[in-house]
Parts: sequence; structure tokens; C-alpha cells
Amino acid sequence: MVARILQFKVIPGKFEDAIATMNEQIVPKLADVDDMTHCIITHNPDSDECVTTAIYRDQASAEAAQVATQQIWAAMGPFLAGPPTLQVKNVLLAHNN
Repeated sequence: MVARILQFKVIPGKFEDAIATMNEQIVPKLADVDDMTHCIITHNPDSDECVTTAIYRDQASAEAAQVATQQIWAAMGPFLAGPPTLQVKNVLLAHNN
């Protein structure tokens, strides 16, 4: 499994609009991304930094989904305080209860 980890900071005062955009435009489309098994979006309210972790079956799946996910996440552009950073890492352990 492969994780694509996207970090971004929301412009101060725009967090509620960003969340509405995520819920209305982004989350419904994520279900259509092939071979994405999980997507977790976290938020630090002290800094308005968000981290999105998307888990894919393998490296080829993560690479194949890159264009689709970039198009989906483009809706967040107006709310970002700067360019997001991306890390791609191998998943060593995933546990679900």
C-alpha cells in the first residue's frame, strides 16, 4: 500500500468555506477514485493546517489516480494560504477495528 500525504494551510477566516467546499465538491468525488482504499482529512485548529492522507493499493494505483485527484482538489485553490506539499510513502501498517 502507498500513502499520498498532502499538507496545506487554509487562509485565515476561510476555514468554514473550505470545509463546505470539501463536503460539497470534493468528498463525493473521492469515492470514484479507483484503488483509493481510505482517505482521511485532519485539521489543526490552532494553525488551520490540514493533512490529507489517501491510501492506495499500490504505487501504480497512486500514480494512476494523480490526475483525477489533482482535478478534484483544485476546488480548494481559493482557500489555500500557499502551495500544498506532497509526500508519498509506503504504508508499513494499517489496522482497522
